[in-house]
Amino acid sequence: MAFIITDVTAYDKQGRHLDLRTAPLSQVDSMNVKWRYQKNGENGEVITYYRDYGNPDWCAVVALWNITQRAIRLNIPAHEPIAKYQDPKGKIYFLTDYQATALLRRAARNVLNITDASILSKWSSHLLRVTAANELHRMNFSESFIKKRLRWKSDAYMVYLRNTIHIAHNHTMGMSKTLIKVTSKERKEVPNVFRKPGDDDAL
Repeated sequence: MAFIITDVTAYDKQGRHLDLRTAPLSQVDSMNVKWRYQKNGENGEVITYYRDYGNPDWCAVVALWNITQRAIRLNIPAHEPIAKYQDPKGKIYFLTDYQATALLRRAARNVLNITDASILSKWSSHLLRVTAANELHRMNFSESFIKKRLRWKSDAYMVYLRNTIHIAHNHTMGMSKTLIKVTSKERKEVPNVFRKPGDDDAL
């Protein structure tokens, strides 16, 4: 179901096609991926990703480049999915959902000191998709943009939206910037339920 090496193409800043086996990463400006299978039914859809030069650790192109280069080094057959790795004994395995989940949970334990099993259970490979939807929504991207880039055909992505710490912070900032200023005379007309002790000029 995953993509194979021929589903990935790389281009430089002039849009010229690059050879994955010989071109250096420094020349790569964008990469295309043909999604061989998708839950939304758009099988074979080609999506372009551009380099994020300011945040290489979060760059989709750099990640994709690393995956393809590992596949080339391991001589993965052209018809097989390229998400593979080699263990210390030299045996090659497919990267699986289970392994990705285990890695994320180990990171949560070691970096965030999370030990509660019920909380750790929420850390999975699907967390990346949930996070992507929330981040794009937080940055005020349109619904159509979120659906298109994250490959949804419906509004199902909204199920994943959460009351995150970013949403809470923005809510607080939004409220503080839009306080209604009132005069003393006007305040006398405001019902007690809206008053806050010690606050004489704002709601």
